Amino acid sequence: MSGKSSGVILFAQTGRLSAGLKVLLKSLFPLVQIEQIETVDGLYEILAGDISWLVLIDADFPSELAWIAAERIQQNHNAHYPILLVHQSRQVERAHAAGLQSILLDGMTAASLSETISPYLHVTDPN
Repeated sequence: MSGKSSGVILFAQTGRLSAGLKVLLKSLFPLVQIEQIETVDGLYEILAGDISWLVLIDADFPSELAWIAAERIQQNHNAHYPILLVHQSRQVERAHAAGLQSILLDGMTAASLSETISPYLHVTDPN
């Protein structure tokens, strides 16, 4: 990893998980741009821009979409950092086997989440 991300994309379907995670991320990182995207076309469109993103991907997207997106970002978008948000230990194992990073959400605290993703973020003070 050569640089740090300027923002966070939450690639997840609208629901309680995404809403809660978005609020938590905004409270942990108030100076970081946070976007939620629900479509793969929207995801790839924003990744084509000039901003480097940390992409948090809900592994429970239907039809393997999350896994395909994570692998594609890792292989084709060197300026971005995909991390799968997983819910089961077998998903952690699958991510590891594919060479992907993952965060097991079940039982994770806000402090632990912050510690895990902070190294990927570039936070600038607007003052």
